[in-house]
Amino acid sequence: MMTTGLSSAKLGHLLSRAVSLMPAHNCYVEVGTFTGYTLLAAAIRNPHKQCLGIDSFRPDFYAGKVESVKRRIELNLGHFSVLNARVINADFKDVVKFDHPIGVHLIDGEHTAQAVLGGLEWAEEHLADHALIFLDDISFGDVYEGVEAWLSSPVNRKSYREIFKMHIGYAEGEHHWNPVFWNGLSILEFHREAQ
Repeated sequence: MMTTGLSSAKLGHLLSRAVSLMPAHNCYVEVGTFTGYTLLAAAIRNPHKQCLGIDSFRPDFYAGKVESVKRRIELNLGHFSVLNARVINADFKDVVKFDHPIGVHLIDGEHTAQAVLGGLEWAEEHLADHALIFLDDISFGDVYEGVEAWLSSPVNRKSYREIFKMHIGYAEGEHHWNPVFWNGLSILEFHREAQ
C-alpha cells in the first residue's frame, strides 16, 4: 500500500488536476520526491503525460534511510503500474535537459530561502511559455522569504504572479502539520514574455 509521504492529499489532488490541464507536449517535474507520493499523484490519472521526480537522496537529509526511501518509491510506482513517471537520482542543478518543457513544477526540496531561489532560477529556462509552479512547505523556516524575494525582483514581476498562498502560522516549537496543506503552499503562474 502506498504511503502519502510528507504531502497532503489536497496537494496531490491539485497536482493531478494541474497536470491533466497542461498541454500534452509539456511535462511535470518535481524537485524533492521522498517516497513518491506527489509524483504518483501527478502521474496516475494522467498516463499520457511525462512526469519526473528529481531527488539527490542526500544521506544527511534522509538520516541514513536513503535505500529504504528509494525502495519505497520503487514499490509505490510498481504497485500502481505507473509507466509515465520516473525518478532521476541527481542534484536538480545537474539536470540540464528535458524531452518537453515543464508545464507544472513542484519545488519541495531543501527548505531554505536560498534553495527556493536556486530552484526557481534553475527552473525558469526549462519552463513552458505558460506554467504553474507549486512551492510546498512555505511556512517552514525561511522558505517563503525565498518566494517573496523572487517575486519582488523587477525582472520577475513581469513573468510571475502568485495565484495562491496558504501560510500556516505556528509558534516556535509547535508541530507543523495542517490537514489542508500541512506546512503551507504557494502557487505561482508563469508567462514567458515574447522576445
